[in-house]
Amino acid sequence: MSNVLYFSENNTLMDIKDIFSDIKDRLTNPFTSSFIIAWLINNYPVTIGILFYKQQDLKRDGYSSYLDLIHKHSNWFHMLVLPFLAALFYTFIFPYFKSVIILHRAKVNLTESNNLKTVQGTALIPLDDHLKIQQSLVDKLDIINKLTITQSESINEITSLRTEKIDLVINNRNFKNEIEYNKSKESQRQYFSKNSFLSGKWKVSGTQGEDLIVWEFLNSNVIINSKIYSIKNIVSDPISNRISFMLSDTNKKESERIDIFYLFEVTTKYESLIQRNLAVNFTLNKLV
Repeated sequence: MSNVLYFSENNTLMDIKDIFSDIKDRLTNPFTSSFIIAWLINNYPVTIGILFYKQQDLKRDGYSSYLDLIHKHSNWFHMLVLPFLAALFYTFIFPYFKSVIILHRAKVNLTESNNLKTVQGTALIPLDDHLKIQQSLVDKLDIINKLTITQSESINEITSLRTEKIDLVINNRNFKNEIEYNKSKESQRQYFSKNSFLSGKWKVSGTQGEDLIVWEFLNSNVIINSKIYSIKNIVSDPISNRISFMLSDTNKKESERIDIFYLFEVTTKYESLIQRNLAVNFTLNKLV
């Protein structure tokens, strides 16, 4: 039984909420609210009398009661027609007027904005704004100049580094070439100092004599036309590419020997020995 009563009470509360919700929707409807406002304004004597007048005030103005006030001011035109027309106008026609007013105001604002831009474009702007814009431009130009200087310094630094790099590469190449040259000269000097390039047969060319045909160097001796000569006091100069020595005829007694001094200029590839100290010059050409 209690459950049935509880269910019935819940249904009653829900019905009441639905009724109030429906009333709220109707009152918030634009047409309904417009009609009520128009009715209160159009019948303002009734509205003011009911809201602000007391019974004594009504009698003082010639009305016996609130019903008498309503009765004397009630007619179809004021009670229904005018509020209905006003509600129709406000609900369906006034929005168009409102849109036209908004569009007109937007057009006026746009025109004023364009006029202001036009005036500013001819420099007719307040002095303070002009000074601010000028200072802003000066600051931006100063920043651009600083960036330009920084960029120029960076370019100069990069150019300097590239030049230094090129110089280092050239110096390194020259240093390597110098090392290779010194190695070559040292190798040549060692080879030259050992006199090993003399070993072998050398053909004589020049006017020294027909009997001087071939010189053959063997260790510390040289064979010239089957005669053995001893090499003495040999001196090698790798700087000037010269070699000097004395030849002593071993076939004669020591008391009868006459040592002959020879000075030769050695060509670069050691293929020729050019005699420089005797009256009659001749050349020794290496035989393969």
